[in-house]
Amino acid sequence: MNFRFYLYCLFAFISSNTVLGQDYLEQLSYEQLKDSMVKHDFPQKYIDIFLNRAKSTKDSLHIAKGFYHKTYKLELDSAIIYCDSIIAYSKHLKHHRYPAAGYILKGYYLYLNGQDKKAYENFLIAYEYALKTKNIKQQIFVKNYIGTFKNNIGQYENALKIFREQYHFIKSQPNYEKLYESDYSDILGSLANSFLRGKVLDSAYFYINEGLSFSKNNKDKTEYKDFLSDYANYLYLSKEYDQALDSFKRFVPFWKGHMNLAINYYYQGKIYQIKNDTSKSIDYFLKIDSLYNENQVPFLEHNEVYKTLYDYYYKHGNKQKQLYTINKLIEIDSVLDELSYNINTKSTNDYEIPKLKAEKEKILQDLNQEHIKTNYIIASTTLIALVLILVLIKLYLDKKQLKARFESIIQKQDANSKSVLDKAIETPSEKIENTLNISQEVIDAILEALTQFEHNKGYLDNQITLAFLAKQFGTNSVYLSKVINHYKGMSLSNYLSNLRIDYCITELRENSTLRNYTIKAIALEMGFRNAESFSKAFKKQTGLNPSYYIKELDKLDKN
Repeated sequence: MNFRFYLYCLFAFISSNTVLGQDYLEQLSYEQLKDSMVKHDFPQKYIDIFLNRAKSTKDSLHIAKGFYHKTYKLELDSAIIYCDSIIAYSKHLKHHRYPAAGYILKGYYLYLNGQDKKAYENFLIAYEYALKTKNIKQQIFVKNYIGTFKNNIGQYENALKIFREQYHFIKSQPNYEKLYESDYSDILGSLANSFLRGKVLDSAYFYINEGLSFSKNNKDKTEYKDFLSDYANYLYLSKEYDQALDSFKRFVPFWKGHMNLAINYYYQGKIYQIKNDTSKSIDYFLKIDSLYNENQVPFLEHNEVYKTLYDYYYKHGNKQKQLYTINKLIEIDSVLDELSYNINTKSTNDYEIPKLKAEKEKILQDLNQEHIKTNYIIASTTLIALVLILVLIKLYLDKKQLKARFESIIQKQDANSKSVLDKAIETPSEKIENTLNISQEVIDAILEALTQFEHNKGYLDNQITLAFLAKQFGTNSVYLSKVINHYKGMSLSNYLSNLRIDYCITELRENSTLRNYTIKAIALEMGFRNAESFSKAFKKQTGLNPSYYIKELDKLDKN
């Protein structure tokens, strides 16, 4: 199903109206005009009547809807501007579809325009409104996009978690085949694509087959072709190269003007590469380069494409083209790195990009001079040696500093003195002036509840939210937030994190069995949801990585 048209079908049902005259159109209701617009592919006359009527009566909701319809035939830049109008007119409304619809539409147009980061931000805002209004259709739509975003930047496990939740949620709804037809088809495609990206072929095959069967039963030719395209990817990964190549070639006309065409060309190029047909492989990779220059939308495989092109130009001694491909690699890595939000893998930026930049500098020098001077070699060698010495000195000082931090923590524990953390989170014995506009009785009750919460180690629950804790304390979120900020001197998230890390420092010292756990397992024990957030919080609090602290504790025990 056409993605853009699907957005509009969230808010309109196709009717059987015929094209009507101007006078008659003026007499139609908003709903009748909307149905006619959808049926006749949004003619400008219908939209103008709809929008002018709404403006004349200062009907904010229908003005927003009118701008929504108006974006359908506009260029992307203009459509994005009109999305801002949709949001402005509907932001104050308490409507079950708006302003979330405006943020969803803006996110989609930004996505098409290659602005993934801004698109992601708008989808997150839309999701907040969809939660408030309990609009399940919008929630499903946005979560599927977020999963797709994570899948595209390599976070396959995170994406799969979202897609699986969506899949089971939709299937749990009554009559989901009809009421959630498009959503179900989309989630099957997302699961298939994610498993293909992760090369889990048996699972990918299962969801591709389910998608083919579902779209065939619903006579949805577009979705059926999408799943056939996924099947072509499956054939490629299964090393059925001839069948895969035939399928990819048949789908080229279908993907004309679509960003998936670049992925199609990538697989064709890879197959010819495997077949040792370098000429055809390079031709397809050059087509991908041309598409990227048009839409500026990167995907992970672009790195491999430009590395292959670089090797090809290097072999043929074309330094201008080498420089071009290096610039593309740096550009794409920068975009993907900005989008990745600390992916749990080693970023190519840590080791590939410095190498590429050095190579780029070398090529620029080769283009500007015939030979490298002897004194340049000597200077470079001296510089490298100096850098190595500085690196070694820094490593030594860093190691010494880490050791000092560890010893400081141990000394504080041995002296049974309160850590800096304890002092930061304890409630002062002397009452702080109450400037919160909350009764002292309520404040005292909340502080007492927090004391019991700390004593009972309630902070080890990783499902704690402000609303959950407020309900548990018999108060409201606003009061609780104000008291924690005022009396603890920090936000709830920092308060919980500090409690958990303080407990972890002591527990690791006293419980040698806990040290044998993986970092992820320790994180879960301490109330964190993943190893990354735990390690980040531990480093912030102690200046040490958890693994270093554990290693030093083991050494201490042996001594």
